[in-house]
Amino acid sequence: MESTKEIMVEEKVKKSNNPWVIAMGRLRRDKSAMHGLYIIVFLTFIAVFASFLSPYHPINDFNLDRAFEGPSYQHWFGTDWMGRDVLSRVLYGSRISLTVGLASRLVTLSIGITLGAIAGYFRGIPDMIIMRIAEIMDAFPNFLFAIAISIAIGPGLYTVFFALGFVGWSGMCRLIRGQVLALREMEFVEAARSLGASDTRIIFKEILPNCMAPVIISTTMGISSAIMSEAALSFLGLGAQPPTPTWGSMMNFGRQYIYNAPHLVIFPGIAIALTVYGFNLFGDGLRDALDPRMKD
Repeated sequence: MESTKEIMVEEKVKKSNNPWVIAMGRLRRDKSAMHGLYIIVFLTFIAVFASFLSPYHPINDFNLDRAFEGPSYQHWFGTDWMGRDVLSRVLYGSRISLTVGLASRLVTLSIGITLGAIAGYFRGIPDMIIMRIAEIMDAFPNFLFAIAISIAIGPGLYTVFFALGFVGWSGMCRLIRGQVLALREMEFVEAARSLGASDTRIIFKEILPNCMAPVIISTTMGISSAIMSEAALSFLGLGAQPPTPTWGSMMNFGRQYIYNAPHLVIFPGIAIALTVYGFNLFGDGLRDALDPRMKD
């Protein structure tokens, strides 16, 4: 049975006319979305406190005499080819993956929102130029384009931030443009114009705040894609360079010993799968919760 406090909260949500309060109420009742949120919180906790949770240093604590040991009491995830603790490297690798996911989406948001708002609000020549550039971007597969950028600039963590963020801006641009086109003729925008508000103020103070629901959903879903792409780039040797521990690079080096030491691939692979699963679960639930067509 539900507690009195939970019943009161649900009654408040039902009586509220605030769409965000209603959406959060739906999200709380979605068990799959909440499971995804718990996974994200758990991974974030690990990333923040990796230095306290790791039993060994991921780079400096190595022992060649204990290389390729399987899971044991001393090394729960076993050791790698240099005798380093795999668990510690997986824990520290969570920092790279979550940082790449967030940083690349920030790059995507900054480019996509700015260009999409300009195209949708001013229309005409700015719209035509921006959308033609977006179509050119869409003509290239995103991951192959990210590989080309990484090779051109040089492998490294900051290259991954830029490459993954830059290749995804066209989708965000189209999303924002469509929202701005629908909102620019609304009454509250006309009222702001009649009061003498500048175009910049109308875009950033009146229109964009009303576009946040699809942006939040796209960002949440995009983080999981960025994490997968970072793992793939690191697997190809184009991400963060050794000895920095990343899940993709750990799988890349571990595949050489997959028959003799499968734990080198299994545990980083599970970490990637769990992270992507959590963000996808939460993103799906968030999309359903913010959908105005959904009813309680």
